[in-house]
Amino acid sequence: MCVIATDEILFEAKKMGIDTLDSEGLIKLNGEEKKYKKKFVKKYDYFIVEDKMMRDIARYMARFLGPVGKMPKPFPSGYGIISSVDDLGIAIDRYKKIIRVSVKKQPVIQTIIGKKSMEKDKLFANMKAIIDFIADLMPHRYNNFKSIYVKTTMGQAIKIGGEAK
Repeated sequence: MCVIATDEILFEAKKMGIDTLDSEGLIKLNGEEKKYKKKFVKKYDYFIVEDKMMRDIARYMARFLGPVGKMPKPFPSGYGIISSVDDLGIAIDRYKKIIRVSVKKQPVIQTIIGKKSMEKDKLFANMKAIIDFIADLMPHRYNNFKSIYVKTTMGQAIKIGGEAK
């Protein structure tokens, strides 16, 4: 996570131990090569920007942040643009709770549901919670799932509701 801000917000973010960038750093970053800017954007999962700095972000970094989906969004629907120190804490808490699922090239989601030593009921409850959560995010809910497999680390995959491949 990187906070791009000035004054109080910048100081508070540094105090929290979060990577920061001020206006001079942003201008210096703009002077760097395109390859370095892409590497900088790739280094962080999220960017939190003070509202006063948004114009500079749009000018210097939008073409690098936008295509990878890291451009900060205003508060009602997104997070990342803040105006006070209180908003900084809220934005950081929100970003810590975000799970980003991207399935552009290969529509597969792999996740851990538990350990082999766990009871079957607990594993089933975990699996059901994950499937329900993902289905709620999809437009056609459960119709988006083509198949579901369960697998131990070194074991064979077992298709739920069908034969193993």
